[in-house]
Amino acid sequence: MWVTAGTSLVLLIVMFLRGVTLPCAWGGIRHLVQFDSHSLLDYNTWGFASANILYTYFFGFGIYTTLGSFSHFRHSFLRDVLAVSAASFAMEILSAMAVWSVLGYLMCAMGIPMEEATSTGAYLIYGTLPQALCKTSQPMLWSALFFLMMFLLAISSFIVLVQVLVAIVSTGLRRWCRKRWLLVLAVCGPGFCISLVYCSEKGGEWLSLVDGFAAIVTPLVVCLLEVIVFVYIYGAGRLARDVEMLSNTFVSYYCYFTWIATVPLVLLLILASHLLMMIRSSMYFLAISTTLAIPIFSLFYVFRSVFCKMLQGAATPWGPKAPSDRAAWERFCAERPVRRRFFHRRF
Repeated sequence: MWVTAGTSLVLLIVMFLRGVTLPCAWGGIRHLVQFDSHSLLDYNTWGFASANILYTYFFGFGIYTTLGSFSHFRHSFLRDVLAVSAASFAMEILSAMAVWSVLGYLMCAMGIPMEEATSTGAYLIYGTLPQALCKTSQPMLWSALFFLMMFLLAISSFIVLVQVLVAIVSTGLRRWCRKRWLLVLAVCGPGFCISLVYCSEKGGEWLSLVDGFAAIVTPLVVCLLEVIVFVYIYGAGRLARDVEMLSNTFVSYYCYFTWIATVPLVLLLILASHLLMMIRSSMYFLAISTTLAIPIFSLFYVFRSVFCKMLQGAATPWGPKAPSDRAAWERFCAERPVRRRFFHRRF
């Protein structure tokens, strides 16, 4: 993981240095930072921005909840949040400047306006940028480095997603998953066979459909359900109390406001805008198909065992599994009782 992510970062820096040294590169960068007030009033801008945030931080894919369970019980995850946010922000700025510098060079090399040189999605990676790199000196070298960087970025994300899926399956089916390599093979094998569809003649269209419709609604629904469970069912006050115990960090009222009001409202608006766009394009069935796995798995989880045992397990109070951690958590909760569901401090 460190090799793939570190090498891709080095290659991104190399591509950035090469891009800013091309002719007319700064024209593309100026187009990137140019302020356009009309775009702020377009809901598509906010939809694309939300999709970019979900893909950048992988919200709603189960990465943080699954991998975070392997950390120590008391862990300063606030430091991890700041580090991940700062690193992602720096990578976004660096990659954006690298891409737009190459687009600026393509604009001058082909003599076309910037609006025609820009593109999004898979065509930007497999069409526009390789076309621009082919017009530079030593095009084979820069094209090879570019696709190597994209491969390393993709494989690093794929490793994490597979690890999350394997951890979830191995936790739920311990009796059937004694050999980890067989489970990894069972996950990667069918995934590889299904992904061969994208290499067919119509693969680009399938990739655009899945990337534009099916892969954006499910993370939004999962994020919204997580907010409902943790903030409104478990309680924002209890959540803040647990955060303060685990990280030894004071939770401000700004976090309360974002948890209770801002985050669910923004998620609802973004989800509604995406659903409206999908209904207009008659692709809503593709987006809903992946989301249907959530209620189906929930019903399977409820009815797979005896109903009385399910009720007994649901009534069991939540708490850490280790006895020492549970004792410390209960002592901390006794010292700071939750007086209200959303706030636990005294007024």
